[in-house]
Amino acid sequence: HDISRTLFREPNIRKWVETPVMYEVDPNNIDTVGRVNMREYVNIIHNSSHPHVEEDGTVYLLGLSVDVTGPKYSIVKFPNTRQGTTKPDVFSEAQIVAKVRTRWLSTRATCTVSVSRPTITSSSSSL
Repeated sequence: HDISRTLFREPNIRKWVETPVMYEVDPNNIDTVGRVNMREYVNIIHNSSHPHVEEDGTVYLLGLSVDVTGPKYSIVKFPNTRQGTTKPDVFSEAQIVAKVRTRWLSTRATCTVSVSRPTITSSSSSL
């Protein structure tokens, strides 16, 4: 089981992985024909490799973004580009439609580390 998801978008296959980079693959020979860094379009540093596709072709993806107030879970929307848009690809119209603060920043957490030293005993014996 790999950690990626394949979307079939004409003319190429798009392969999502858990980084903000997506690969486009030629379905005829499985060669990589393109690489898209989504950070060029939306402010995300990490994302899920499992996008959710609506019936109309709109794609939603869970990502992680960071701004001055800290990390946020971000929902990224990629509209279906086949429905009358003048944009060249789905990434040109990508937008973050929702943000949620991460839990670890919104609650105070403390960590206590306790280190105990081993007791060393020695016995003296004469040689």
